Amino acid sequence: MIVVGEAGTIAEALEVVPACRPDVALLDARLPDGSGLELCRDIRSANPSVRCVMLTSYDDSEAVFAAVLAGASGYLLKQIGAMNLAQSLRDVAAGKPLLDPRFVQRVLHTLRAGPGIDAPLGALTHRETEMLDLVADGFTNREIAEKTGLSERSVKAYVSGLISKFVSPSLSPLLPH
Repeated sequence: MIVVGEAGTIAEALEVVPACRPDVALLDARLPDGSGLELCRDIRSANPSVRCVMLTSYDDSEAVFAAVLAGASGYLLKQIGAMNLAQSLRDVAAGKPLLDPRFVQRVLHTLRAGPGIDAPLGALTHRETEMLDLVADGFTNREIAEKTGLSERSVKAYVSGLISKFVSPSLSPLLPH
């Protein structure tokens, strides 16, 4: 394993990733200039071959849900040991997801079903439902923009809005703003 680049902010990462072309990007969920979830979506949209792994201290299902929605291939807690971290990154580089496939299927089912009738999230608009379906099918922001005729910036706004609708306010530090 070779570390090919390092960044401490979203802005730095958006320059480093294309220049270094890593197989895997290990992303902190919280960065000084924004959310690691937002960064994950941006990296995957610009560089679909880069697999992103979220590193965080949040261990609840909503945080994992947000990571899946952002396109992460893995989700690790910061308490992970060095040897386990290295092996986990090797696994992701080899194409193995670090997310339980059953959990991913539940997330995708939830995305496709949308919030329940009694859900406090309220009904999704037609466009939001369309975005959810495309995200659930694994499309990047760029691919969604091409399919829908929207700008990448508009797609990003929709996806950020969806993440905030599906995740509780207690995780707001992880959400794109």
